[in-house]
Amino acid sequence: MSITTDKTRKQFLKKLRSPKGEEQGEMTFMDHLEALRWHLARGVLVWLVAMIAIFINIDWVFDNVIMAPANPGF
Repeated sequence: MSITTDKTRKQFLKKLRSPKGEEQGEMTFMDHLEALRWHLARGVLVWLVAMIAIFINIDWVFDNVIMAPANPGF
């Protein structure tokens, strides 16, 4: 990782963490891409965790969610 990239990342994170009362200025196109990349990465991580949790509890999910309307006591 180059020093420029590290410096740019620190500036970007500083912009994101600044209090709302301060004027944040405009984000550049690259800043927007960086923010989008982090949002997508977090979204993928959440999906993976959810899929793993569902896979571990697949019997419960299948019986209580998918097939629940087929039970007479639903």
